[in-house]
Amino acid sequence: MDISVRGWARDMGWKEILRHELVDAELSDDQNRTVSYNRPPKIFKSYGGVSITWGRNLSLMGDYRIEAELSKSDVMHLFKLAFGSELKAKLLEQGFTASDDLKEAVLRTVKLSDVTLGDLAAMTSTKPDDQPATADKLIEASNVRPFTRRL
Repeated sequence: MDISVRGWARDMGWKEILRHELVDAELSDDQNRTVSYNRPPKIFKSYGGVSITWGRNLSLMGDYRIEAELSKSDVMHLFKLAFGSELKAKLLEQGFTASDDLKEAVLRTVKLSDVTLGDLAAMTSTKPDDQPATADKLIEASNVRPFTRRL
């Protein structure tokens, strides 16, 4: 993460406030959010999200434009801290979508021995002709013959 300022009225160039990789930042559970001055930033998890906090002695006189730059790895690290490293269905309810390659990767992990016909029918609920799949249609499509019992 890079945080820099540049003079607004009297531009004297960029002045770097902080440059630190958030992956290396310490994750703290301290409820008081205690920070030491002139030390690397700490990351605190809260109910509302994640905060990055540090202490630094600054002597900036005047009006400044402030810019915070987060790298993709910083954003990914903060996302993992806020939501965990496991993607959950709750994220889909919050507006995220699953790409086709993600769906395929998830389906590759499904063991057919653990899947019932009802589960399989639910996974392939729409055919190309937009008719819902039924267990009978799945059996016909897969050339599986029903088990016949002898009495």
